[in-house]
Amino acid sequence: MTNDLEKNLHQPVMDVLGPEMGEHWRSRTRPAFALTPREGDGPVVGHVHSEPSLPADMPWPEREGYGPMSHLATIDLAALPRGVLDFDLPEDGTLLFFRWSFADCANHEDSYFISGHSTDRGAGCKVVYLPGSTETARRSAPQGDLGGFGVPGPLRLAGIFASRVCWDITEAEYPLLPEDRKRRLAGAFDEWEAEGFNTQIGGHPDPVQGPSVENAPRGDLRGPHGPQPGEEVMIMLATIYDANDDVHTYWFIRPEHLKQHRFDDVYYDYQC
Repeated sequence: MTNDLEKNLHQPVMDVLGPEMGEHWRSRTRPAFALTPREGDGPVVGHVHSEPSLPADMPWPEREGYGPMSHLATIDLAALPRGVLDFDLPEDGTLLFFRWSFADCANHEDSYFISGHSTDRGAGCKVVYLPGSTETARRSAPQGDLGGFGVPGPLRLAGIFASRVCWDITEAEYPLLPEDRKRRLAGAFDEWEAEGFNTQIGGHPDPVQGPSVENAPRGDLRGPHGPQPGEEVMIMLATIYDANDDVHTYWFIRPEHLKQHRFDDVYYDYQC
C-alpha cells in the first residue's frame, strides 16, 4: 500500500519538476499514518467524537473563563506501528485531543481567536497524554450532547505514506516558467486526491485553504526557507477532521517536547 501511495503522490509532480528539482522535492517527504473513520480492514487505533476515558481526579479540559472544550479524538499509541514516523511518540498510552468548537460557543456572544498555544489564556485546544498504566474511566462531557453531525466511532489505520509538501509551498519554492508548466504542476497535484486522509499522524500539513503565515514554517521545515537561527521550530503532530464543525484541525509541537513526551504546549490551527 505504501508503494502505491508514494507513486500516486509523487511521480506526477516529479515528472513536471524534472529530475533535479523533482528529486529534491521528493526528498522532503515525511512519513505519516493515514487514519479514517470509515469501515474497513485496518486496525482500530483510536476514536473520534466519543466519550473519552479520563483519570477520576482529572478535571475536564476547559477554555479558561468560558467552559468545557469538546473531545475531538483519542489515539491509542500502542496500536500504531513502531519505527515509521520521523519522530518518536510514547510507546503506549493515549493521546486525547480537545478543542473549543463552534458548538461550545453557541451560547457566547463574543468573537474569539480559536488558534493559539494551549497554555495561553483563552486558547482553543489541549492535548492530554495518559501513560498506559493510568487508571481511567469513560466520562460524559459536562456540557452534555452538543449535537452536530460528528458521529462517534472508531478511527482505523488506512495506511502508511510519505507525506508530500503541499501545492502552495511547492509553487512558491520551485518557480516554473512558462505558464503551461504551472498549469501542468497544478494538474499533477490534482491527479491524486487523499480521500479519507483528512486525519493523519505525522507528515506535512495540506491546508484546505493554503498555508497561513502562522503554520507554514511550522509544518514544512526542510526546504530552502527553513527556520533561521533562534527561530521557533515546530513540526506537525496531527491533522484531524472535526465533523461537528466541518473543519480541518492542525496540531503542531516542538521536537524537543516530543522527546520529553510533553504535550502541554501544543500549537493549533484550523481551516474550514
